[in-house]
Amino acid sequence: MSPRDWRLRVQDILEAIAAIQGYTAGMEYSVFTRDRRTVDAVLRNITVIGEAASRIPEAIQAASPDIPWADMRDMRNIVVPYPSVDDLSTARFTWPSFLVSSVLFGALHGRWLAGTIAGRFYAWALYRRSRVDDAILARAITNALLAADVLILGHWELWG
Repeated sequence: MSPRDWRLRVQDILEAIAAIQGYTAGMEYSVFTRDRRTVDAVLRNITVIGEAASRIPEAIQAASPDIPWADMRDMRNIVVPYPSVDDLSTARFTWPSFLVSSVLFGALHGRWLAGTIAGRFYAWALYRRSRVDDAILARAITNALLAADVLILGHWELWG
């Protein structure tokens, strides 16, 4: 069996992004997290994105360094279950830990304000139910939506 052309893999990524957008359009996060079918559909498409990205040739990836190929591949690793993510203990909420982790997340992502806001959202997702997988899922969805914005609308500066 011959390997699929890398362009078809890119098409798989774009179709998975469009599917995620379609499944979640107009849906509030609280509704999303309670809708098992939509969560499963989104997670499956995140897996498709990661699998397809892992099969894009290195030369193509090197020619497009603005695309976060590693992040796209890593999304799959987040979705495919690790042994007992639920067993990871989370600390109780404290304002210093919430603020420090949010600001550090922002500082690590170049655009400190947007990064800090995102970091606050991820920290909130973690503390809301003391579940690490809520924060991981929120981050994976953010990365998928950023990928869609860049790949579909061409806002390459987001990956600068």
